[in-house]
Amino acid sequence: MAILFWKQREFSDIKGALSPTEISYLRKGLPRDLGDTHGEIIEFGTYLGLSTDLLNQHLRRNENHFCYDRFIWEEWMKGGTVGESFRELFLKNTEECVRLHVQEGDIQKYKWNGCGIRLMFIDAFKCKATASHVIKNWFMYMNHGGLILDQDFMWGMQQGIYEFCILWYYRLRQNIKPIVRVGTTIVFRVIECMDFCTLNRVLDTRPTFKELTECMNYWSGIVE
Repeated sequence: MAILFWKQREFSDIKGALSPTEISYLRKGLPRDLGDTHGEIIEFGTYLGLSTDLLNQHLRRNENHFCYDRFIWEEWMKGGTVGESFRELFLKNTEECVRLHVQEGDIQKYKWNGCGIRLMFIDAFKCKATASHVIKNWFMYMNHGGLILDQDFMWGMQQGIYEFCILWYYRLRQNIKPIVRVGTTIVFRVIECMDFCTLNRVLDTRPTFKELTECMNYWSGIVE
């Protein structure tokens, strides 16, 4: 079991888009599943900082937490004016976090050139271009045994906007294995590290009807 750098804070009162089940998992289940893996924490899509606060509590010595968001109020969000920035509110909500590196703007303008990653939290795969960019530029840095939490997975399937991710994750089944479903979140464990060639092939190969059928059968047995 990983030893935290400081005492875990009490329940966060930051507003967010996480269900009680997901909050409970991030507090109690995540440390168990992370085990003794090492590396940085990467977060795509912070909203007001609830997930940031919860994830940051699992940092260990010499590890860092990088988070990416546009920090712009959108129509589905409550509490702000559409088009204005909520960066200052996010910074206030996460002022107790340590070694937090805030990256503002479109995720697609960033690339990762840092250390290995042990935990990736994704709440940003709203379009194919963003998802492709993240998979191509970050997944190869995931350490063996690390976790990828796709917080939009079940929501994306229900809304019919996740066809691309469903196929890509299926093609990566020899590399990442779904280990638990928590609310709308699917948690994947890295069982074999990924390289650039593998990721390019996963993203760029046109699927056949047979592969699409096998893909849907694969997921139907996991998410039901």
